[in-house]
Amino acid sequence: MHGCIKLGAVGDAYGYVIEFEDIYKIFEKHGGPMHFADLDKWRDRDGRYIASDDTQMTLFTAEGIAIAYERREEPGDLGKITIAEVRQAYLRWYETQRGRSTPSDDKGALSGHPEMFFPRAPGNTCLAACREGAGAFTPPGEPVNDSMGCGGVMRVAPVAFLKDLSFQGAYELGCATAALTHGHPMGWMPSGMLAYILKALSQGATVLEATNAAIDHIKHLPHGNTLIAMIDRALVLSGRQKIAPQEIEMIGGGWVGHECLAISLAAAMMDAPLKTMMTVSANHSGDSDSTAAITGQLIGAQLGLSGIRKAWSDMDRVYGDLDLKAATDMTLARFQKAALT
Repeated sequence: MHGCIKLGAVGDAYGYVIEFEDIYKIFEKHGGPMHFADLDKWRDRDGRYIASDDTQMTLFTAEGIAIAYERREEPGDLGKITIAEVRQAYLRWYETQRGRSTPSDDKGALSGHPEMFFPRAPGNTCLAACREGAGAFTPPGEPVNDSMGCGGVMRVAPVAFLKDLSFQGAYELGCATAALTHGHPMGWMPSGMLAYILKALSQGATVLEATNAAIDHIKHLPHGNTLIAMIDRALVLSGRQKIAPQEIEMIGGGWVGHECLAISLAAAMMDAPLKTMMTVSANHSGDSDSTAAITGQLIGAQLGLSGIRKAWSDMDRVYGDLDLKAATDMTLARFQKAALT
């Protein structure tokens, strides 16, 4: 989990620098792709690496789950309690983005960390859904909207690390957390698939093996063929040593859930060094921070923190300068204590 969430946050900070630039502007500005190894190009003026709303919401997902598991001895269905607490966590995230509230005195909660109160290009769908109170996904209930944006899949990773959840349970909880804000099947179904894949990676599968297992899981489900057709675009590129930005953009821009997952999988399934995979994940004209964040999560879940350090010697130095480091460390410790013991 530490490898997944931390490299995901680092990837987010990297992609955030070029999120709203098309590939031609990126190449013109940097003389080619903005390489993951060019650390000085993605620092801010104070020398920090700035993570976006992707990491903010991932941490609030983890906090909501941790609170639910802190209540696990209480009467009631733990799954329903978890969704309720994640919903409340997203509403707390929304308050940090409005500019009307200040950090609390509770340093054991995300709302007690001032760095969480900076808007980092939050998604309009997430904001709108939270403004309306965020929904609860209980089929056949009415979806909260018809959005297939990637704001659900980019924040789901913590779900994968609940040891008492089966693969089916991880898939269902991943879908449900995303459906609080995204009502279209391609907004919540990729989230369940990513949770399934990350769970398989944490148990020793390769990205390709985990992806194929997840495909088998969803192939008979409603809307499964639509998602699988998109993932097939990533599978065509698996095992490559090089992938051009134009090939990534043939998958899509990553602004919607199934495209975002497919781009991230394509980068993570390369037969290439970590730095190359991360460079490919962000250098396109679409949602670069979300695709780089999820690629980092995939690689991190497969390698673990020690494996990342072996593959990329700058990991600790970059993570140490991440603006959300303190909030991430606190949330990971709380999650681990509450949900993994």
